Amino acid sequence: MTSLSLKQNYKNCDDYETTKNTWTSIINFIPKQLIIYEPFYLNGKSKEYLVELGLLNENIIHINRDFYEYYKKIKFDIIVSNPPFKNKRNMLEVLHKINKPFILMLPVSVITKKYFHNIFQNDIQILIPHSRVQFNQYDNDKKNIIKSNVYFDCIWICWKMKFENDITFLK
Repeated sequence: MTSLSLKQNYKNCDDYETTKNTWTSIINFIPKQLIIYEPFYLNGKSKEYLVELGLLNENIIHINRDFYEYYKKIKFDIIVSNPPFKNKRNMLEVLHKINKPFILMLPVSVITKKYFHNIFQNDIQILIPHSRVQFNQYDNDKKNIIKSNVYFDCIWICWKMKFENDITFLK
């Protein structure tokens, strides 16, 4: 019964904030010399955390704009984000079309989906967290953190990153 009540808390809201600890686990995989687009804004904390962890403020684009329109208007080298989990298929199709490398936090189940296999045939790599990733989750007004544990597992799915290993277990 507990898991059902947790699912209910997350069912109607798709605002999950990546914690600083989660960003810390992948900071060494993010190329510091590239222009990074973090398109999914929520409350703007991602840029703050990435800068605190050593990335250059001027190399990070993190603006509260509609991703599907704004990416066409800016120049960037890579997308690094924890995107909303709704409409994953559409977002991944757009990312494939953009043809830029990415590092995305997504539910592990995404890699088992037929649409994922159809979109990405090559150049996929995975960063596996050392434990279940926890998020700060906000209500629909993005004002209040909902205090509960995440009931699903997530991984960092990477495309065209050319890491040394295709599967990396994070420490």
